Amino acid sequence: MDNSPYFTWFTVAITVILSLPALFSPALLERMLFITGKIRFDGQWYRLVSPLFVHLDYFHLFFNMYSFFLFGSALESRLGAGASAAIYFASGVAANAVLLLLKRNEYEYRMGGASGAVTAVIFASAFVMPESSVLVFPVPVPIPALGYAVLFVFISLFAMRRSADGVCHEAHLAGGFFGIVLTLVFIPRAILASPLYAAGIVAGIVLVFIVLAKYPALLGRA
Repeated sequence: MDNSPYFTWFTVAITVILSLPALFSPALLERMLFITGKIRFDGQWYRLVSPLFVHLDYFHLFFNMYSFFLFGSALESRLGAGASAAIYFASGVAANAVLLLLKRNEYEYRMGGASGAVTAVIFASAFVMPESSVLVFPVPVPIPALGYAVLFVFISLFAMRRSADGVCHEAHLAGGFFGIVLTLVFIPRAILASPLYAAGIVAGIVLVFIVLAKYPALLGRA
């Protein structure tokens, strides 16, 4: 049986193919970005999906696609292409919907990248295979997938307050939450393998977003 991660390969390829021209075409990039005002007032709901396929710089593109390749390949080998695709796209769109709520009064706010979708896959993979580890360049030793996912949360919390780069660190957290939730939909027995991890991550992320939705000034941005 062929267990090659075709969905992961295809998604990386199409994202790179669309992101590279957008980096050289401000008009194309503008049409595909998440822009709060365009979604709320012009009804351009496709902008909840299109940002998954464009990135704002080469490093952002490389980091997201490299991380997705590592964790997406492992997840797809365990769950299959259909479940992996559902986790990636549903979590990415859901994370952007949460972002729309958080940025509802910032009409010019714009964002690009597959941060929410990629983080969903990272968390889902770590949840399904908590004993696994990955080599992440340039770290010379394997990093436990579970530790990488938890560390990602703390890095995102720190980056949210300091970042004004168009990379949505809020989406990282939302994506992680939806990634775990959707994993439980496909394999509910997985919670038996990592109950404390699942409960802790989900509760922590929910708490963070409740606080941020109520007190957006905590991000350092009104």
